[in-house]
Amino acid sequence: MLCRRIDDPVESGARGVTGLGLLDADIVFAPDKTLRHHEAALHGYEIHHGQLTRCAEDDWLGVGIRRGMVYGSHWHGVLDNNDFRRRWLTEMGPPGFLAADDIDVPARRDAQLDLMANLLTAHLDVDAIVELLENGPPQRPTIVTGLRG
Repeated sequence: MLCRRIDDPVESGARGVTGLGLLDADIVFAPDKTLRHHEAALHGYEIHHGQLTRCAEDDWLGVGIRRGMVYGSHWHGVLDNNDFRRRWLTEMGPPGFLAADDIDVPARRDAQLDLMANLLTAHLDVDAIVELLENGPPQRPTIVTGLRG
C-alpha cells in the first residue's frame, strides 16, 4: 500500500493498482507465498505473496525500505525486538529523544495475554466452548404446526 504500484494477479486479480506512492517502489504478487521465520540477530516472520520488483528507496536495516520518515517492511514482529525498536524510535523522534531502555514490549504483551487467558478460564466454561467448536450446537426441538384435514 505504501508503494507506487501493486499488481495482484494472484489473490484479487487487480492489475496495476495505484498505491499511496509514499515509497518509490512496486509490488507484484507471486503465485508462491513467502513463508519465512527469522531467528537470527532479529526475530520476526514473513507471510506474503507480494514481492518488491522495483525500488528506488534506501534499505532499512535489512528488514525493509525507507524514504525519510516512511518505512515499509514485509516483516511482522520486527518491532518486538526491543533493541531494534528503541533504535528506530530514537531515529524517528525529535532531536535528543531517547527511547526508554526498560520497556520490554513482548513481555508486556505476553503478560496481558496471560491475564486475559486467566480471566477467560475463571469466568467461562471453556470445556463447553470447545465442545461447541468441535461439534456445533446441540439439536433443539422444533414445533411443526399444520392443518389436518
